[in-house]
Amino acid sequence: APSPQPGGQQTGGTLKSLKEKFGQGEKEVQEGSALKVAGADKEITAGFLLKKSAKTNGWSRRWFVLNEKTGKLGYTKKQEEKHFRGVIVLEECSIEEIPDEEEPAPKSSKDKKANGSDKQPSLVFKITSKVPYKTVLKAHSAVVLKAESMADKTEWLNKLSKVIQPSTGPVKGGPDGTPGMRQSRSDGSLDTMPRRPVDPEEELRWMSQEVRGYVEAVLNSLAANVPKAVVLCQVEKAKEDMLNQLYSSVSAQSTNRIEELLQEDQNVKRRRERFQKQSSLLSKLTRQLSIHDNRAASASDWSDSGAGA
Repeated sequence: APSPQPGGQQTGGTLKSLKEKFGQGEKEVQEGSALKVAGADKEITAGFLLKKSAKTNGWSRRWFVLNEKTGKLGYTKKQEEKHFRGVIVLEECSIEEIPDEEEPAPKSSKDKKANGSDKQPSLVFKITSKVPYKTVLKAHSAVVLKAESMADKTEWLNKLSKVIQPSTGPVKGGPDGTPGMRQSRSDGSLDTMPRRPVDPEEELRWMSQEVRGYVEAVLNSLAANVPKAVVLCQVEKAKEDMLNQLYSSVSAQSTNRIEELLQEDQNVKRRRERFQKQSSLLSKLTRQLSIHDNRAASASDWSDSGAGA
């Protein structure tokens, strides 16, 4: 009778190969990117990212959409939402990879050696503005994001890098490659000034920078003046309310009570009359003394003149 051992080995080998193939296929699925691409030129990329909160320092899962043509990265709380909760203009931003702060540090040197080869690469990257005083999103100067897998992070970084650092070709304009500029003719008149063709993207970028600077200046002015205007409105409203309250309380009193309030206190009235009498008496005495002094001076002058004669 044939031995069943070779058949058993063959079956075991088949099961082992099936497990290896299944594990390899599952690994390929896990390593594949989960981002979605849309658009005629595949310029729109969407997928989930973890966004770090500046207040709570925690992570929130958000749905991000990147449009490579407009150079904007927007996000929503849920994939079904139609309106972005925030939009990042990537034109003046820079991107950098940062280490994941949530990974626990090894306690001993043995743990460092043991975990040295198994250390997972960081999935975190940060978007900041190239200009120090400008914000990236709302009032934040930096946005920290975390991908769900290394494949997602790699694809996000590739897409964002293309938008943040576009390929700079020769600028259309002069024959030597210099940017196009306006030049005047010999007569110097403005209506005959020809304009060489310039790069439209460069001109639009310059216009967007000027408009952004103007908007930021207006926002800073509003931030400085709006609180003062609010306080002024509150003071004016309080003043109006107090006057209305005063008018209401006075008009609610009876006529006799109003006349009583208008009358002067009797003690004050008597004191005022006494002071008025004393003041008039003092004025009369002052006049009499001045008359007496004048007469005495005239008499002394007359006696001096008679003695001299």
